[in-house]
Amino acid sequence: MSEFDKIEEMFQRIEGNMNQMNTKLDTLVSEMKLVKEENVKLKAQILEQEGKIINLEREVRKKNIVIKGVTDEENENENELRAKLQTIIQKISMNIDIKADTDQARRIGGYSKDKKRPIHVKLTKESTKLAILQNAKKLKESDIWIDQDYTKKTQEERRRLIPQLKEARKKGFKAQLKFNMLIVNDQIYKVEDLRKKEKWTKEIH
Repeated sequence: MSEFDKIEEMFQRIEGNMNQMNTKLDTLVSEMKLVKEENVKLKAQILEQEGKIINLEREVRKKNIVIKGVTDEENENENELRAKLQTIIQKISMNIDIKADTDQARRIGGYSKDKKRPIHVKLTKESTKLAILQNAKKLKESDIWIDQDYTKKTQEERRRLIPQLKEARKKGFKAQLKFNMLIVNDQIYKVEDLRKKEKWTKEIH
């Protein structure tokens, strides 16, 4: 074999190797594209499932309220607890029978002499819950307050919005928390808006 033939054969092998590499690269690119597409689909499915879970939690909690600030005893029984609830209902001038209009009433968490455990109340009707929340403002001068039964996610979002709520009110703005939203002078803010510090600071000032 001449020197020229050897060189030509070498280039042919190199060309063959490059073709194999290009084929493998094309295959790898195709596989990566498929993986990305699968990831996009998976993320969409996860978001859809999260949405369903959130809606389900809201559905489960839609008749519930949480009452805080009620005196607590270590060996408190259900009758004693319901009697306290009935007293609160009377204070807000509502004609509700705690025994008949509630499916469940229980303290949240373990007893501690230094704390008053919140009371979780499951009502029989959503309309009753809404009426109680509407009249809860009559407890304004007491240490007791009634709130929605928020999901843990919503509770955390509300906790993070409270400092901004206080700041807005301190500056004389009309401000309130509604679910996981802070409303300042009819402008709605959510937790993600607080990350845009310049936008938030400019608008609240």
